[in-house]
Amino acid sequence: SYLSRIDQQLEQSRQVGGLLARGKQAIAAGRKEEAQQVLQELLALQPNHAEARTLLNLLQAGGGAAGGDFYRNLLKTGIKDFFLGNYDQAAATLKNYLSFSQEKAGLARFFLGAALVSRYYLDRYQSPETLKEGRKNLQKARGDKTFQLPPNLRPLLSPKILQLFEGASG
Repeated sequence: SYLSRIDQQLEQSRQVGGLLARGKQAIAAGRKEEAQQVLQELLALQPNHAEARTLLNLLQAGGGAAGGDFYRNLLKTGIKDFFLGNYDQAAATLKNYLSFSQEKAGLARFFLGAALVSRYYLDRYQSPETLKEGRKNLQKARGDKTFQLPPNLRPLLSPKILQLFEGASG
C-alpha cells in the first residue's frame, strides 16, 4: 500500500543517514577500510547519493583516511566541480569538507554559497530555500576575517554571485 511504501522510504532514509554518519566517523578515526565498506553499503541502498560517492571516490583514489590531504582534496574537488558546472556535486562535497574541517571554512563557504545560488538560477528560481542557504553561506564567507576572495578568481565568477557576496554583511 501507499503508506507502507512511505514507511519503507522513511526507514531507508534513516538507514542512509546512519550509514553516512558511520562512514564519516570511520574516516575521521582513520579507519579507511571500514569507511569504504560502510559507504558502499550506503550506495547499495541509494546509488545516486552524491556525498557518499564523493567520499568513496576520494578514499579509493588513495586520499587516505582522516588527515589534511584528504580534507584538502575534498575542498579542491568541490571547487573544481563548481567550475565544471556540477553544482549539486560541488555543494555535497563542500558540505562534506565543512563537516570535517574548518581550516579554510571561508573559502569552502564561498564556493558552497556560489554553487547553491548557481543551482537556484539554473532551476529558474524554483527553490527559494536553495537561494537562502546559498546567501547564508556567502554571508558567512564574507564575515570570515581569514577569507579574502582572490582577485584572479573574480573574472571567472558570475556578476550575480559577486554582487550577492559583496552585498552580504558579515
